[in-house]
Amino acid sequence: MGFFKGLQKPRWAPQSVVSQFASYRDAVIWCWENRLNHGAGEKVDQAICANAIGLPTPQMSRCVKKDSHAPMCLPAEYLADFEAFCGWRAASLFLASRMQLTFLEQVMEERMAVAA
Repeated sequence: MGFFKGLQKPRWAPQSVVSQFASYRDAVIWCWENRLNHGAGEKVDQAICANAIGLPTPQMSRCVKKDSHAPMCLPAEYLADFEAFCGWRAASLFLASRMQLTFLEQVMEERMAVAA
């Protein structure tokens, strides 16, 4: 966790951006493409990020490359550290917005079932 102490707190992505994501993976890719610190190039940055968050480097490439031959979603347990590394909270906001809708749908269904 020492690596992350030197980083700024991640910024919240604008809602206008978050609302455009079609998937969690889109949100992760946006975070990566808009990361605040572009270091020594794409592959080196991927390796540094993977090492910092504890994800195998080949998996990092599959998570953040839009045109990956074997696309993969970033496992949720790495999300907070990934967003800290990138400097943006966009994937978390996307998930929260989806969860809120799901919760509201559940409440509505329960109310309709009681009313029937």
